Amino acid sequence: MTEVESVPVPGRVLDRVIVEMYMENPDAVTLAWCDAGKMLAAYIKAVFGDLEKAVELAPYVARMVPAKRFEVKAKDGEFTMDTIGVGYSLESVQATGKAVQCLLEELNYEVEEIITAPGILRVKAVEK
Repeated sequence: MTEVESVPVPGRVLDRVIVEMYMENPDAVTLAWCDAGKMLAAYIKAVFGDLEKAVELAPYVARMVPAKRFEVKAKDGEFTMDTIGVGYSLESVQATGKAVQCLLEELNYEVEEIITAPGILRVKAVEK
């Protein structure tokens, strides 16, 4: 977490901040989360080389995120992410979805599907 400059913040606080910011300036929220996804993609490239190797850490990451389900798979050029409990509001989930989309695009994946609902995020992508 220190390598990617993450700070623990209570989920409900973060969710509320995102919702409040989203009401004022949705483009700023989207851009900030997209930039976060791109930064994480750069970290993955530098440390792991590719997404498939980075996803091997998913079971450890799942313990740190406040999600009821956190399943991430990357194999043979296909990526899937299935999470439940990743945010309390639709705005929060959409922001997270944007971060994942930008991360994948930076890693040369094409996002085929993003499903968002309060607390639910599902993403499917294929390598270009």
